[in-house]
Amino acid sequence: MSEDGKRTPTKDKGVYSRTSGTKRHNGKADVCFDITYKDKSGKKIWEKVGWRSEGVSQALAASVRRERMEEIRTGRPVDRASRTLTFGAAYAEWERTHLPKLKEQVRVKNLAELHVLPFFRNRPMNAVTPLELERMGTRMREDGFSDQTILHVYSLIRRVYRKAFLWGIYNGPIPTAGINLPQPDNARQRYLTKDEAARLLGELRKTSLLWHDIALLSLHTGMRLSDILGLRCNQVNLSGGIIDVIASKPGTYTAYLTKEASDMLRERLSEPSGLVFPSPKGGKQIIRAGKPFLHAVKACGFNDGQPDPRYHVVFHSLRHTYASLLVQ
Repeated sequence: MSEDGKRTPTKDKGVYSRTSGTKRHNGKADVCFDITYKDKSGKKIWEKVGWRSEGVSQALAASVRRERMEEIRTGRPVDRASRTLTFGAAYAEWERTHLPKLKEQVRVKNLAELHVLPFFRNRPMNAVTPLELERMGTRMREDGFSDQTILHVYSLIRRVYRKAFLWGIYNGPIPTAGINLPQPDNARQRYLTKDEAARLLGELRKTSLLWHDIALLSLHTGMRLSDILGLRCNQVNLSGGIIDVIASKPGTYTAYLTKEASDMLRERLSEPSGLVFPSPKGGKQIIRAGKPFLHAVKACGFNDGQPDPRYHVVFHSLRHTYASLLVQ
């Protein structure tokens, strides 16, 4: 055991970690988790659960220890399907059987593909921890996502876990139960003045014409970002000066074009079924505010020294700005 380091107790009873002196994982020393428990005769047993590079976490090791103790207590083997089932497999079944029942299928699927599956697709469900979910929420806030969006992501994860439990394919802990869910306050107080809007568009024009045009359309029509990113050429009626918006939220609405918005769109319309604002990388639909927008907001210093997220400038602030300028 010397080459794998000394056993160190963790916060979970009976779970120990060992740091390798040779193995590396994600740029750091690999860590192995061991568990200890007593058999029916009272003999102390040590068992190696596995390495972090093998997908084993402290939470998973604690779950294995609970299984061992339950087997000793009852004399019957524990069903280990929960330990081998990955989140991606459970989500795939949930998507196939449950997602079609929801009204906002596209939005929910985008949340999964953007925020959840890249991190947890191949992870055993028992290995996903509340700490990891907290860190995911922190990353999302740093990327400019609202507490409401973070809450939607947590709710999606909780739905998958609960359905897996009801289906009898998972019987372990639900990690969202161990975190404080965000309490969104959607009453955003921040909007841009005419001068600030002009500064933002000027900054975007220097770095990304794509995001300049996306921001301009929101400022001139009040359209949501998701509706702009999903906008197709056949929804735009330049002669009539309107856009027939198929909303990401239930329902549709009509957006009215200014001359500046019309002139910009005229340069972007292509085949009728094509996206107005396709991703430069492969032409697929963009699904979130891009880094050029976030960097432009930072360059303008709109959020400097402001701790209250309700007063932060995010893309949705452009929709508020449209309404404010319309009233004025």
